[in-house]
Amino acid sequence: MKKNNIIAIIPARGGSKGIKNKNLLKINNKSLVQIALKNACSANEINDVYISSDSKKILNQAKKFSKVKMHYRDKKSSDDNASSKDVLKSFSKFKKLINKIVVYIQPSTPLKNSRHIDNSIKIFKKQKKNTLISCYKADSDLNEKIFKSFIKEKKNIKPIYKKNALYTNRQNFKEILIPNGAFFIFKITKNFFNNYISYKNSFGYVMNKDEAIDINNYNDFKRAQKNFRKKIKVSKT
Repeated sequence: MKKNNIIAIIPARGGSKGIKNKNLLKINNKSLVQIALKNACSANEINDVYISSDSKKILNQAKKFSKVKMHYRDKKSSDDNASSKDVLKSFSKFKKLINKIVVYIQPSTPLKNSRHIDNSIKIFKKQKKNTLISCYKADSDLNEKIFKSFIKEKKNIKPIYKKNALYTNRQNFKEILIPNGAFFIFKITKNFFNNYISYKNSFGYVMNKDEAIDINNYNDFKRAQKNFRKKIKVSKT
């Protein structure tokens, strides 16, 4: 695929259940939206950058970036139950996406940067995948706990995985990758919205666990602030 077929979409609705106006929270005097826009605009592999929002306040922040184009989202793709699929469906009515690579960059993970985005796109193109999801590796203790976990079913518990998982040695479990919410990459085909995420042809881009803290509450925000400042301090030394 040619470079001009790669576009970034930054979804940033005005409402937020966990934290009010989450996308406008500031770290080092820049909002989460501005940080995401800067990373997308700095990525060499991306040709076009779009901000998708129902908020005029958020869309106005995008005006500071000459490269960024705006997509005003409808109500259906902006409510609390809206998924990334809903956002992309809404966007596809605004701009044709067939045969394009879409990099879906979420503002809630401010510690990712343009290097992560460029590297993941290069891997995506080289491996000829349909879906890439940013992740981090579960440490061996968490890895084991996940495989040995149960779900509550009426008055009983039921293993999530195999029945013998509870008494299986940890070294025999496969490695678990946990999505970190930083970004997704999709190859948009004609049948994309029928299948959406294609796990048969997917890849996990592994990042350091602290590189992509996903902000869902104020504790996450404080951790992100601390790590972001630490990252800047290290880059200056």
